[in-house]
Amino acid sequence: WFQSLGTRPLDASNFVRRANNQPIVCNDGEADRKAKLRANSVLITLKAALNLAWRDGRIDDDTEWRRLLPYRSVRKARQRILGYDEVEALLAASPSDLRKLILGALFTGCRSGELLALRPSNFNYESGTLFVHATKTRRSRNVVLSYEAISFFERLTHGLGEKHPIFRKSNGEPWGHRGYCYLMRKTSVEAGLEPPVIFHELRHTYASGLIMAGVSPFVVADQLGHADCTQIIKTYGHVSAEFAVDQVRRLSPRIEATAAEVRKTARWFRRLKENPPPRWRPIGRI
Repeated sequence: WFQSLGTRPLDASNFVRRANNQPIVCNDGEADRKAKLRANSVLITLKAALNLAWRDGRIDDDTEWRRLLPYRSVRKARQRILGYDEVEALLAASPSDLRKLILGALFTGCRSGELLALRPSNFNYESGTLFVHATKTRRSRNVVLSYEAISFFERLTHGLGEKHPIFRKSNGEPWGHRGYCYLMRKTSVEAGLEPPVIFHELRHTYASGLIMAGVSPFVVADQLGHADCTQIIKTYGHVSAEFAVDQVRRLSPRIEATAAEVRKTARWFRRLKENPPPRWRPIGRI
């Protein structure tokens, strides 16, 4: 029973292809991971009920369900980060209303529910900030906008009534609860992105872009509404590590070596990175 909960067909996440009569391809393992994660959640609830019954004396022995172990290494953050070409392809294939919603996420890092709840009064043109009400983390915050984002929100809110949502469908109606999901997947298929992009990955892309641009993890955590930067380091540690290598080697002060020696070593490392040496394998004994 537990193994059946953690099993998912290979074509489970390809409903867009089935609808468009396109060939089915195997998923990247994300659907399997989610199925196993849901199975673990069900198992935790079941074990809690059985343990309560055992403590109340309704069950004599708790050995059987203690032997059943959950799936391992399935609770992890989805770490897909879109590249510039992928973002450009996604925006080019998106209809105008979805394009605005995607740009809003890429400019602010807000969750979908936070974007759909925005009203013109949340945008302050003078300070260049966007006020986001408390949602998932129950912490309100002011998101600092880039100059490009300020121009974007100024165009969206111009002439808009205070009670009208900033992001709405092309027919003027507000987006329904997760009403953009199907359109997002269909647009991803049209853009040639496999697996299809989920909306939360735009938040990851925004955060990673700030990290690689040199923004402090504390500032990124505040922009995303996190209480501290622990989750930022955990999720984007691989990005910040690459950035740290570049920062240390470029900005470290010289102590003993001359500038010419430092430049020589830097050129050698760049050539080594561009043309790595072949990996020699020791000759086995005859």
